[in-house]
Amino acid sequence: MTDSPKLISRVHLVTATPWQQAVDCYFNPDDDVEIHDLRFGFPERWDAGDLFVVVTTDSHTPAIIVVEESETASNATRSDEHTYMGPFDFGLSIASIEARLATTLPAGTATLEQELGERLIQAINAEASDPTPWRELDERGCLAEVADWPGPDSWAPCACCGEHPYDAAEWELHALVDDLEQDFFGTGPLTVCASCHDRLHRPLAPGADDVMFGFRPLCPSCSATRTFQVIWGMPAGPPGPGTDIAGCVITSPFTPEYRCGECDYTWTEDDEAYQPLPSEHTVTGVRARIATAPPGVYRPFSRVTEPGRIIVGEYLPRQVSSSSAWGPGVVHELFGDDGRTYSIDPSTLRSDDPHTWMSQVGGGVSSPTRPQQPATPQSQSTESRMTNRAVTEHDLGAWVFKCNPDIYDLPAEIADGESFVDGWSVADNYRSQMITAGQRAILWMSGTRDGSAPRGIWGIGWTTGGSYETSGLGGGYWKDDDHAARVRHIVPTAIRILDEPDRLRAGDIAAVPDLSDLEVFTVPQGSNPSWISRSQLAALEPLLPPWPAPDDVPLTTVTLGPYGAAFGSPKNNALVEQAAMDAVTQYYETHWQAAVDDVHTFNMGWDLTVTTPAGEEWHVEVKGVSGSLPIVLLTANECRVAEHDDAWELAVVTHTLSDEPEVTIYEADQVLRNSQPQTVRADLRGQDGWSA
Repeated sequence: MTDSPKLISRVHLVTATPWQQAVDCYFNPDDDVEIHDLRFGFPERWDAGDLFVVVTTDSHTPAIIVVEESETASNATRSDEHTYMGPFDFGLSIASIEARLATTLPAGTATLEQELGERLIQAINAEASDPTPWRELDERGCLAEVADWPGPDSWAPCACCGEHPYDAAEWELHALVDDLEQDFFGTGPLTVCASCHDRLHRPLAPGADDVMFGFRPLCPSCSATRTFQVIWGMPAGPPGPGTDIAGCVITSPFTPEYRCGECDYTWTEDDEAYQPLPSEHTVTGVRARIATAPPGVYRPFSRVTEPGRIIVGEYLPRQVSSSSAWGPGVVHELFGDDGRTYSIDPSTLRSDDPHTWMSQVGGGVSSPTRPQQPATPQSQSTESRMTNRAVTEHDLGAWVFKCNPDIYDLPAEIADGESFVDGWSVADNYRSQMITAGQRAILWMSGTRDGSAPRGIWGIGWTTGGSYETSGLGGGYWKDDDHAARVRHIVPTAIRILDEPDRLRAGDIAAVPDLSDLEVFTVPQGSNPSWISRSQLAALEPLLPPWPAPDDVPLTTVTLGPYGAAFGSPKNNALVEQAAMDAVTQYYETHWQAAVDDVHTFNMGWDLTVTTPAGEEWHVEVKGVSGSLPIVLLTANECRVAEHDDAWELAVVTHTLSDEPEVTIYEADQVLRNSQPQTVRADLRGQDGWSA
């Protein structure tokens, strides 16, 4: 930070959204940080030496992250900046800065007058040195909540850290103003300790739910942040969100402390509950703790790579030479279930199956394989034991597939013309193993903090088959590539996206007494899929448009158009077909420098004749789909040509209407081997029949 900044140029306010990604850009040490949607708003003109005050405008409290000095002017071919002040760890509140200035700053991108710009830099310098206590501003109105407060219940812990302050004066009330916080905790206010209350009032503060989960260990299996605390026995009072009640009956020596809300993995932090393993051989099904990096070896420490964190996966020791930064010897690495590779402390190697150790105290296990999760309570299902909501075929009303818009951009896919969801990723658990074709399905949007994608029901329909394995997804509308790559199970569906006026908001659903205890409310961070009971479905259906009939799915809506047969409506198909033709034409022209002739109107059994610079000719049939699954229809003529024409091939374009359509080429034998009859034409002319 510059101690006595002196201005020689102009000061500009630069906006940065979304604020979480802006924070990650400046503060997150991970190499794979997700900042693809980060956008900066710059003024139209600036000169070298001008200062950019970077402000988050969509955070709960607008805040300054950093002040940068431009090294180039706005007309330069590239923009370069260096840090002038900051970055400021928790942001500097705009309200605090305005209080110091005794004036209001512009709300968006702006170029300030010289005098105001100079005063702003001085105010930033003063606020960074001596931050204004949040209680002087109280922008949320928390202090007003205390007036009629009788005080905390004696049994209640802090809603965030879970600790029990011994001094009643440390208890405070935190007002909830964020929709996602209210969905998780209720309308509030929350009873919190003073320390957590200060955390919640930092200018760039996470939500109260994020602070609560920040005190929990990450999942050792998938590295998810939202892990549920397992409570055994009878709690002193009603447990808050983020907890699982395991009951009083312990039928196994293993009593898990945590359950992952994403993948359902259960574990305890107590290493003694797991059997030690030798460090000489490669083994799977291993649990270990991340090692501390040797002196001089850089590693960006984040929660994921924090030394001492437990991870599970495959142990992979390897020899290294003396030229290695780690020195000669063995590097002890573990390939985690989350797809990352970690350096681990070999003295912490243990089997990740606690029951092997519990049932054979003092016994040994050689080369353990990846076990199913512990027989108790997991074999009875975490949900059935811990929330008393076991799903059975008798009780099942509908599966609920949840969409996190921070991971998958469903709103963008809908904006591109998609009206059906043909598959959804799920966890590998007893629920997904229960899924079969013909079960009702609901698409639940988890919601965005800015309200652009409201929480609630966005689609209804059916499952069209059981879950199947995949080796990961990516591209298209995925916003979190790491999460997409970890997808291992998908359920095929036929879910119709509801028109916006027909979508049910979470608040309207929760207002119905019989629906206030839906699992998406009581366990909002539970794994995919969630579910609703038959009685809950009966209460829900009157709020929804008529449920699509089981046979009213996109795979039965076949349109014959100028490009052949396709699923869906004629209007949407025309858009998809033309976009697919354009994408494939560009693909061959760009990647093969080939000449492309459009012959689709001649009914030849292919759409494009492609000629390479070497004179080789390919006959390319083009198919496009709005979604991510390459499922297409072929006409009888196209199949006949594919059987006999050695030059025939199929180009399938997925995410056709998105900004980044993906072109995949398939050979004729691949297509024919994986084809099955969808519809059959019957010509009944000349046949005798009867009619009423």
